[in-house]
Amino acid sequence: MEQNLKSEGKCYFCDKTFSSTGINRHLKTHLQKKAIENTKGRFT
Repeated sequence: MEQNLKSEGKCYFCDKTFSSTGINRHLKTHLQKKAIENTKGRFT
């Protein structure tokens, strides 16, 4: 019997589960939002 193993990751920010390639793309969106939030008040 063959088993198909899948590599998955869970997002730390929203608790959704993604494939290994999907989690990388998904985390980039969260990290970009955090970077924007952190720089909003610094340069004004």
